Amino acid sequence: MSESEKGFGHINRCIPLTKGLVKKKFHVEFLINKNKNIEKILDYENIPYRIIPKKVSIDNESKYIKKIID
Repeated sequence: MSESEKGFGHINRCIPLTKGLVKKKFHVEFLINKNKNIEKILDYENIPYRIIPKKVSIDNESKYIKKIID
C-alpha cells in the first residue's frame, strides 16, 4: 500500500457517519495528515478538515488535538 492510499478505509467508513451527525446538527471536522487524495475526497463531500502540521509528532498529537477542542 502506498503512502497516498493509507487511511482510505477509515475515511470511507467515517464519511457516512459524518453525514449522519451533521444532519443531527453536530459539528464534525476531520484532522488529517497531509494527503492530497484524502483532501480531494473531503472537499468533494464538503466535509471540513484541518491538516496536522508535520512538526507535530505522534507523541504530541493528543496535545495538539486537545488545544483544538478546548
